[in-house]
Amino acid sequence: MASKKEKLGIDILKEYRRIMVNEFNTVDRMPCNIPGQDAKNLKIIEAGEISNICHRLSQIAESSFVPRSYVSAYGIDEAEIANESVSAHTNLMIAIISEALYYYYGPNFGDPESQWSRTADGYTLKEIIEAAREHDLPENVFGDIPDNGERDNAAKDREEDDYFFRYTRSFAKNQTKFGDNTLSLLLEMRNPYSPTGRLLYLADKTAALLITLQYNVVNRPPTMKIDNPSATARDIKEMELCDDVLEGGRRKASEMWAIDFFKMRDIVRQDDCGFFTAIIVMRTLEVNGTWYSWREADYKK
Repeated sequence: MASKKEKLGIDILKEYRRIMVNEFNTVDRMPCNIPGQDAKNLKIIEAGEISNICHRLSQIAESSFVPRSYVSAYGIDEAEIANESVSAHTNLMIAIISEALYYYYGPNFGDPESQWSRTADGYTLKEIIEAAREHDLPENVFGDIPDNGERDNAAKDREEDDYFFRYTRSFAKNQTKFGDNTLSLLLEMRNPYSPTGRLLYLADKTAALLITLQYNVVNRPPTMKIDNPSATARDIKEMELCDDVLEGGRRKASEMWAIDFFKMRDIVRQDDCGFFTAIIVMRTLEVNGTWYSWREADYKK
């Protein structure tokens, strides 16, 4: 007889399939430019496959919370759980990018003998990983400015452009083309209209959402209250939609950022093949055991 856990797993797999059918029927996605994908008849990733991907990603997310041994031994911090750093975010983002590329182009993507040594829009695996590694390096200088609807994006873009230009110019002369392509990809990530630019952008947003779900797993959910002085107008609208209201009126970041992804900014539309949507749906079901009523309402419109 199947255990309760096994039964729950089967239910989650079925629920995942139901939700993804609704997502594909609801979202007016950007045209899919991935080879082998039929833009008019997108296939839903098999539930077992996406569950395995989520397992791997959850392990990488979990490692973001493990402090290095010297931190305690040398008197820096006694905390048993580390908070996510910018670099830990980038590490998770790169893992998501790798999973997406291998799903899109096959497990041998990037190999010289592979059918796909480059993406459909001409980027190598090395250039993509480098762009991901660099994307938040300007925060070494300017800090991590929250993407909450109130930051000055034009000023941020100017500061980042200057940083990225100087950084990519530091490569050796025989790597000039590599630096130029990396810089181009960073700019495409900001305005995600190319396939690989979208991939980077979506991996960034998905990594941010996955880590909040992982905080829920370790019982340290990031939360916010509507009367928080730091709450922006977008934050408040998201909190008003949340299903899960904790003691004191606190709302979980994991749900707020899902609302941002699926409703407030309609980021889901950028997910042309549904890969990132599948990860978010499956991992949410695994952690929460249910899907969101505000999203279910969208399916009925």
